[in-house]
Amino acid sequence: MSKRASERLIKRKRILDILREGPKTTSQILNLTGYSKATVIRILHEFEMLKLIKKMEGLWYWHEYSREFANAKEYEIMLEHSRGLIPGFQSLLKSVLGIKEKHEEKNLKLQYYAEQHLRTGYPEVYYKLMELRNADKKAKETIVKYLAILEDKRLCFLQGKLIEIKPLYPGVFAMTFAAIPGITAKTEEEALKYQKVMREIADIVKEEESKLLQIYKHLSDEVYTIILETEHGSPLLGKCNACPKIKVKE
Repeated sequence: MSKRASERLIKRKRILDILREGPKTTSQILNLTGYSKATVIRILHEFEMLKLIKKMEGLWYWHEYSREFANAKEYEIMLEHSRGLIPGFQSLLKSVLGIKEKHEEKNLKLQYYAEQHLRTGYPEVYYKLMELRNADKKAKETIVKYLAILEDKRLCFLQGKLIEIKPLYPGVFAMTFAAIPGITAKTEEEALKYQKVMREIADIVKEEESKLLQIYKHLSDEVYTIILETEHGSPLLGKCNACPKIKVKE
């Protein structure tokens, strides 16, 4: 094989491997490969003619992710599998809120499969999930830095009031105030220090809460749309480790 032919083969394999990871736009493939636009478009069109990939709503799908079924039986099998993962999507939304569930082990497995379908079949929704998790982590790290300034990382006493900081959901802390007669800060300086820290924490909480709620709203809207489509007869896009073996229509 000539060097040029070998390079062409490597480029084709690279693009196919990228699409096996999940649907991508042409721009995303260009960014991931660094190949010229002409090269990427030519290879995509070749794959499309060979029915290895398919373009839907601006995204290129590897044939296994486009879910064209050979017959009604294959469709019913995949639809049953998809509907069985609906609790996994619901569990996924609860998990990002930090809500613990009964039968957690079973739900975690369904949640894992649901997330695999998001990654391989709904990349934009999966991106929102990753964005929320990253924002949650950043919020926690920021607030913990401020809490470390306090003598106790959960409770402190200020001018006759008990100030409690407790998780509202991952990354967001609720502050509650309860009057406790006779309990004060040890010194005025200590009280002023605590007050300053608490005001800063309150500002951060407000900002991070707004950010996280906005991302969560977009994510939950998208996930519930997927659930609704599945309930009404649209098998899930993408694939997971529990997917049944089905034939794709050529």
